[in-house]
Amino acid sequence: MKGIYLVSEMSCLYPGSGASQHIRTGFDQLSKHFDMEALFPEAAPKPSSNATAVSSDRQRNANVLDRSRLRGGLRDGKHFLGQLRYSTSIIREVQRKAPDFVYYRAAFLDPLPIFLRARGIPCIIEANGLQFEARRKYYRSPLECWNRHCEHRTYRLASHVFFVGSYGDYWKLPEQNWTNVENGVETEFLDRFQFPRPPRSGPLRIAFVGSLMQHHRPDVLVAAVSEFADSHKAELHLIGSKLQPVADALRGKLRVIEHGFLDRDALAAVLRDLDVGLVSGVPKYQSQMKLFDYGAARMAVVAPQTHHLQGWHGDLLSFFPPGDASGMAATLSQLAGDRERVALLGNRLHERIRERFTWDRIFAHKANVISSLIARPDS
Repeated sequence: MKGIYLVSEMSCLYPGSGASQHIRTGFDQLSKHFDMEALFPEAAPKPSSNATAVSSDRQRNANVLDRSRLRGGLRDGKHFLGQLRYSTSIIREVQRKAPDFVYYRAAFLDPLPIFLRARGIPCIIEANGLQFEARRKYYRSPLECWNRHCEHRTYRLASHVFFVGSYGDYWKLPEQNWTNVENGVETEFLDRFQFPRPPRSGPLRIAFVGSLMQHHRPDVLVAAVSEFADSHKAELHLIGSKLQPVADALRGKLRVIEHGFLDRDALAAVLRDLDVGLVSGVPKYQSQMKLFDYGAARMAVVAPQTHHLQGWHGDLLSFFPPGDASGMAATLSQLAGDRERVALLGNRLHERIRERFTWDRIFAHKANVISSLIARPDS
């Protein structure tokens, strides 16, 4: 069975980004089950070196959020025309290749899934987040309601939608052509941490992994770690990009180690010696790839109590109220005082991930859904 993995937004292909890692993993995994070919934009743009993620509300609004709704509407129109041109050209190439299905990463105001349906080509959408809502952090538009309607309609017309996270609970599509799916981790990464972790003493070694963005709530991260460090010995390991402002804000409060971006081998080597992984902020329905790296390394995880994280991992994470820095600090304090529980939670999370959330298991399930759809005469 032949499939095409199609990405239409170049920004998803930034080297080292979570989206790029997710796409690479998805293509490799689907290739284990189908004869897959990639159709990606010809060149990915360079990452922006604009303002950092940590700023005051006033600075953030002035530097990032364009409040002119007229300009926002024009930006939406320009974006749609660009997507229309790309989709019009790429659909011809898809037809020429004659795949049994297209596995498509959802993009903002992209008519391509509608073109695929009109030509009878099964379209499997992978949706990461709310495309219409993601724009609001950059600009406001009078077309926001229309943008939401278009995204909703696109999912309803798909052969099937894999919502990464719990976004199916948000959309509640009447067609029932959707599945909520989790992120995962490669088995090889898990195998680096085969043996249960014993309780450890000394300073609590905590970590934040990621390319820092506003929805990660850097304000909560800084305030919580600062409050926790006032009464506990700890060290903070920052792994990823755009994390310099966090390090600067916390120097003098505790030992801060900046690792920068790490490949998988180096990441495993660092996480092996750490105790607790932090998720300081996350949208209500969103999954977190860092959760699976933490859990694979047998680290306990502190996270906001969101719809998705509570629903999927409620018995294995240490929660705090979303946006509550003092609550996050209190949760860290509880773990610092109970190292047996830190080890227990980390070991249990590792075993749960090994049982249910390896990439092999996740994409084997997706492959079964896709194969069943293609086998149906009405697909």
